[in-house]
This record gives sequence, C-alpha cells and structure tokens, in this order.
Amino acid sequence: MIVSLFAGPGGACEGIRQATGQHPIGIERNLDAVATRDAAGHISLVADLTTMTPCDLDCDIDGLWASPPCPAFSAAGNREGHADLEHLCWLAARPNTWGPVCAPGGWTHPDSQLIVNTLWWVKTHRPRWVAFEQVPAVLPVWEATCRGLEQLGYSTWAGVLCAADWGVPQTRRRAFLMASLDRLVQPPVSTHCEGGGVTLWGEFAPWVSMADALGWVGKVGFPRKDDTGTSPDGYRERDWFDTDGPAPSVTEKARSWVLTRPATTVQGDARIAPPGHRDRAGGERQFTDGTVRCTPGELAALQGFPDLYPFQGSASSQFQQIGNAVPPPMARAIVEALI
Repeated sequence: MIVSLFAGPGGACEGIRQATGQHPIGIERNLDAVATRDAAGHISLVADLTTMTPCDLDCDIDGLWASPPCPAFSAAGNREGHADLEHLCWLAARPNTWGPVCAPGGWTHPDSQLIVNTLWWVKTHRPRWVAFEQVPAVLPVWEATCRGLEQLGYSTWAGVLCAADWGVPQTRRRAFLMASLDRLVQPPVSTHCEGGGVTLWGEFAPWVSMADALGWVGKVGFPRKDDTGTSPDGYRERDWFDTDGPAPSVTEKARSWVLTRPATTVQGDARIAPPGHRDRAGGERQFTDGTVRCTPGELAALQGFPDLYPFQGSASSQFQQIGNAVPPPMARAIVEALI
C-alpha cells in the first residue's frame, strides 16, 4: 500500500498512480479537496493529521509521500515557522525522538509539529520508500532528516527541484527528500531545461511556456498600480511575466492573475486582451477592462494537472487547492526514481 499524507486534491496521488499503476490512499481533512479526489477517482481517508497517529492505520505501507502544509515557511506566508527550523533540524537528525514524545506544543507555528508527525509515520511503518515535499526554506530540515533516516538503514537524497525541468509550464521550486531501504537513491533525471539542448546527460526539451500550454499570447500577472510613477502604462512591470516562458510559482494568490496583450508602442495600453481568447472549458469570456481573469482550469494546467481535472468546491476553494497541490509530473518523476 502507498499512502499520501496531506494529500490535497490529488496532485501527488496522480503522479504516483502514473508511476506505479497503483491507487494510493490519500489522507486529507479538507472536504472540498476530498470531493475533488473522489471525482478524479482517487482513494481518500478523511482524517485530521494533527490528531491521527500512524498507529491508527494498521496496515503495511510500501511507500509514503508527505507534503506537510507550508504557509509557515513559504516566502508568500508569514514565515513564523522559520523560528522553529533549528529545533526541527535537531529532532530530524535523531530518530529516537520521532514519536508521541515530540508532541504537543513548544512551537512558534503549529505547522512545525506536522513536519515532526511525518517522521513518526516513517519510524512506525518503515516504508520501503519515502518522499517528502516542502518549500525550499525547509531544505535544512530534510537534510537533517536524511541523517536520521540513514541511521534507520535508508539511502537518502535531499535537494531543491524546479517543476519546469519535468515539463510543467511553471518555475515552481520545492525541496524534496527521497529515501529507500532497498536501492541507492539518486534524484530524478530531468526531461527539460531552459532553452533545451544536448548535454553530457542527454537531450533535453526546452521548458514548456504558458503559450505552449494554453495558447496564451501576451503577459500574465497582477494589475497593480505602479508605485514609482515610472511605468509607461501606470502598472508595476515587476508583476508581469511574458507568456513565452513558464509561469512563476502558482500559489493560491494566482487567483488574481489576469492575461493581457503587450503594448505595441510605449504609449500603448498593455491591458488590452487578445480578442477571441477562450478558456479551457471552451467558453468565450467577456473582457471588461481589457484583461481576462485566469480560470481555475488554466492554473491547474500550469500546475501540470491533466485536462479537465475535476476540481470541486467554490472558485476560491479550487484556486486554493490548485495552489497548494504537488505538480503531478514532479511526483511521477520522484516516485519513478525511487522504484
């Protein structure tokens, strides 16, 4: 059995299913995310991992994926969890501390305890392979965890990977930990690189752009007013990204992204959207201020989900699920490297 902790709408499970042909069990408490998982054909166990313990799941676990919540450590969040990193590293390197003795309390942010809980699952079930995912700021914890896992007989690797290197039209960077009891662990071999080309490691396709993935032409970003008074069109240029490259990291805040057409002259209006642009569901969209707001389906495509992946819940909930999800191509690459 393969188990995915903090499984969300099924990004990791989709990649695991593609890599192994198996349906992992995803443990998740958000009911909209569970509804999305059900609609996509994934297996779910509705439970709260702040109170559920690994002893509550009485079965043999062959593989364990965990994507603990990241707002406390993310650059887009409040970063309160950074105050806990030193203590997390100390615990992660010492398997004798992995268990209920660690809980509860003593943390600046409750998300820190959830990272410790994932280690308890490994110690209890000793899965054949393990994969953890978090924002890059948590890499020191994963490196310390590697030292702890090696004491339990695991081969390990930890590092930061970019989603664009596996064909995801997005430059999302995440810290991964990989571990195995029965093989030497090495990071997955990428399939794409910026600009493409032939290297000593093989031939790589170029990164997939937003234009390639969705047919977008122009710029994507936040229509925020310029705070310097120097932009020719009155909007902050640093908030816009050309669609001839991958998207920046898709987070929950991407619900505010809009698509525009670039100005043809310095005096032109960059807020004019391309006529006839259609969303991924095939419906024509109306333009009001010269921009078109990005849809959940489009952002899901930028996250590497299959076409028409059945996200459930309100639009706000769908954006949140997409922004917190693991890109399925990344999960697939990680698991294929482990098995």
